[in-house]
Amino acid sequence: SWDAFAAWWWTMIRNQQIMSDEMKQKVAELVAEKDTRIDKVRAIYDFVTGEVTYQAWEFGIHGYKPYTTTAIFEKREGDCKDKAILLNTMLREIGIEAYPVLLRAEQARSEEDMDLAMVNHFNHCISYVPDVDGEGTGMYLDGTVEYASMGPPPGSDRGARVLLVTPDGGKIVQIPQVGPDYQGLDQTWNVTVNADGSALLEGEVTFRGDFSIQARSMFAVAGQRPLILQAMLAQSFGSVKLLENDFDDLTDMTEARESFRVKAEVANFAKAAGEQRTLPTSFIDFFGGMLVRLVQRPEREHDLVISEPMSLRTEVTYELPAGWTVTAAPENADLRVAEAAFTSEASYDGRSLTLKRNLELRRDRVRVADYTAFRSGLIKTTALAKQTWTVQPGSALDDTPGSGGPDENGAAPDERK
Repeated sequence: SWDAFAAWWWTMIRNQQIMSDEMKQKVAELVAEKDTRIDKVRAIYDFVTGEVTYQAWEFGIHGYKPYTTTAIFEKREGDCKDKAILLNTMLREIGIEAYPVLLRAEQARSEEDMDLAMVNHFNHCISYVPDVDGEGTGMYLDGTVEYASMGPPPGSDRGARVLLVTPDGGKIVQIPQVGPDYQGLDQTWNVTVNADGSALLEGEVTFRGDFSIQARSMFAVAGQRPLILQAMLAQSFGSVKLLENDFDDLTDMTEARESFRVKAEVANFAKAAGEQRTLPTSFIDFFGGMLVRLVQRPEREHDLVISEPMSLRTEVTYELPAGWTVTAAPENADLRVAEAAFTSEASYDGRSLTLKRNLELRRDRVRVADYTAFRSGLIKTTALAKQTWTVQPGSALDDTPGSGGPDENGAAPDERK
């Protein structure tokens, strides 16, 4: 039974959880200026994730049995189970109970059958705090993720059926999954198009959830940030001159979100299409290829497993040169299919253009019965996301009332009533 399994493993770890004088002193130092219970938990969590290096020395019995917390603390290194019991032991020093949790960490999660109590169900260990804020809020904490905020554990843990191990036995529970609002990417851009087809871009990009972990890792070295940003923008626009960049404090991990602001010049933003020009609608695109790969198969025998729910939001305003007019806008859309939704809204008033898009993947799994509709919707979404604005260049003399170009509803000047 799982109770017997938990009792077996508890005998391995109970005497490994030791508090030394040096550990007590460190805990007191970490929580000294923290007023709330959750801030004290966060201070200890940040220490374990940020100052104790992940290092696995899984020789012999230590594939299952952690080293002592005093050894882990002194060496400032350990594997997942080492970090979990260190975190739990340090929390207990301030009167906060925490317990180890065994699970299988994986990005694309199968439906786990936990009927048989076997050790090979697991490849990872994290912590569970039953009351993180003094109000009975439970929280799972993964001590191995260096750049993670305290909150929902990373996607490789979420949704897992796990064994919660306490001195009284074991219990199979499930780590909650998050919704699409927690994780994703938000982009807001202001684009000033010049008469020669170049453009000035000013934007803010926000990484949410696990994407904030990736952002902190990607941009950890401040001196490399301009090169990384330039490369990211060049994938969409070709030749780019980065003018300014500004980042949030990436060492502040209070929330699972990070933003940067950027200003850049793009030499060939409005691309020639005969006598007209096209304006792109895709800016920083991390996920286009991923969406296509999700639905490569025309049909499925088994459920489609998506790594995790997410949302991708883009809002762009364009300012055209004097005399330029819109001849075709991206198609508006409101697609809602099994476990996903895509909306796109394009509007314009004279030389000012606005585009708003939102893609949501709402669950981490698409059932076989829903796959055909999901695939059809995602293929259409991919096609719609590639649509561009088509504009007609003109001189500033043309930029007068009634002088040419369709109105915002596409009507030619002599058709306006």
